[in-house]
Amino acid sequence: MGEPEHLRVLLIEDNPGDARLIRAMLAEGPSRRWQLVHVERLAAALPLLVAGTSDVVLLDLSLPDAQGLETVERVQAAAPEVPIVVLTGLDDEATGLRAVQAGAQDYLVKGQVSGELLARAVRYARERRQLLGRERAARAEAERLAAERAAILRQIADGVVLMDPTGRVTFINEAGRRLYGLDRADGAADYALLTLDGAPLAHAQQPLWRAARRGETIPAAEFIIRRGDGSEVVVRGSAAPVVAEDGSRLGAVLTLHDITARRALEREKDEFLSAVSHDLRTPLAAIKASIGVLLAHTPADFPAPLHRLLVNIDQAADRMATLVGDLLDLARLQAGRLQLELELTDLRLVAERAAAAIEPLAQQRGQQVRVEVPPTPVLAHADAARLERALLNLLTNAHQYGRPGGRIELQLALHDGHARLAVRDDGPGIPRELQERIFERFYRPDTEQTRRSRGAGLGLPIARAFAELHGGRLWVESEPGVGSTFVLLIPLAPPAATAGAPPYRERSGHEDPRRR
Repeated sequence: MGEPEHLRVLLIEDNPGDARLIRAMLAEGPSRRWQLVHVERLAAALPLLVAGTSDVVLLDLSLPDAQGLETVERVQAAAPEVPIVVLTGLDDEATGLRAVQAGAQDYLVKGQVSGELLARAVRYARERRQLLGRERAARAEAERLAAERAAILRQIADGVVLMDPTGRVTFINEAGRRLYGLDRADGAADYALLTLDGAPLAHAQQPLWRAARRGETIPAAEFIIRRGDGSEVVVRGSAAPVVAEDGSRLGAVLTLHDITARRALEREKDEFLSAVSHDLRTPLAAIKASIGVLLAHTPADFPAPLHRLLVNIDQAADRMATLVGDLLDLARLQAGRLQLELELTDLRLVAERAAAAIEPLAQQRGQQVRVEVPPTPVLAHADAARLERALLNLLTNAHQYGRPGGRIELQLALHDGHARLAVRDDGPGIPRELQERIFERFYRPDTEQTRRSRGAGLGLPIARAFAELHGGRLWVESEPGVGSTFVLLIPLAPPAATAGAPPYRERSGHEDPRRR
């Protein structure tokens, strides 16, 4: 809204001489149209104030019907939004100061006021009042929005926790309080955060603290909350920093989802699959042995269609044996019973063997397999068989999802004390929202490529588990339409462990791998 054409000034002054002087000073002040209304008593002013016909009040504190600060209080009660400029005598300046403290915008001492000063005081009083009004309105709107958001967060089924940059928790919704056990009748707030293995989760490793203090984003971290009463709940938490428009960090937010029931169901499923897998091994071995005998002793005139059926059964038994092996490995991994057979290993040879295993399949689709390794040994303490299997899982994916006639690349390089094994394909790529889900057990995206290819959704979870058992990591870098690169990072053996070690080919009987 723009400025009014006239600034409406209500003068409450019982001294006619002072009233004439103020009127004259306003008339001679800076060019502005003033609309001055003069009354001698507060009783006459109050109806005008209630009617909203005044922009500024010039108020004498010594009126026939009101004295001192009571006068200010009654004017404010009648028109809280109208600014007040108090008029005091030479011997009453302290009362003017107290009036300002009580809510008046300014005070002027009679006899020391010029027309310019009076006009400026009136104008500034109105402007200050407007600024205060806008500030109050903005504060009220901010409080309304904060209350609205808090109400929304309270209704969310997942836990929500906010932390400021100093690491102090500033908000936790009702669902979060239940997860942490903070809703107990005795008011106890004791709880502990544990890893899935039951070890204490160090404060510096807790997702919310890392997001608030370090600015990290932690997606889908799983941990245990042990409440004060001894009960435990398994949660999946995602934490992210809250950043202002200027880039400064305001704190962090953590969302918590209760996955206790899901984890219990997964345990039951793992136990069932483990039992079934064990039970299938014996009949599968009998089928495989029987088919092997039949294929080895088929007569020369054995019908070709029947021979193909036997070959199909043999191949199906192989696939079934692989699936059963994956399920058993997965069960052992989940139970922590799988032990690595570590030895000093040249990872170049592991890479070459995995690539050689996938090459016949790649040739069927016209794909080229390119392996790039350093010219000198890359030594790590590794279980060569399981590491080769992890690489073969990645290469199999590259073969299945890469384009026909395309290229599969396997690169081994050194990276900050680690061996970096990267498997790159030229397939359709993986959307960002699925790049973690593909490492979940049995998960297969519903796409045309997955529908055409075989698999149970176990290869990537097993490959990641093998990487983590070696103290390494496995992740994917991908963009839809560009292809995918799966990166396997394995710690190198320390120099002291490799000093004087014989070349790998002398220990294994194999030549050093070559760059192809």
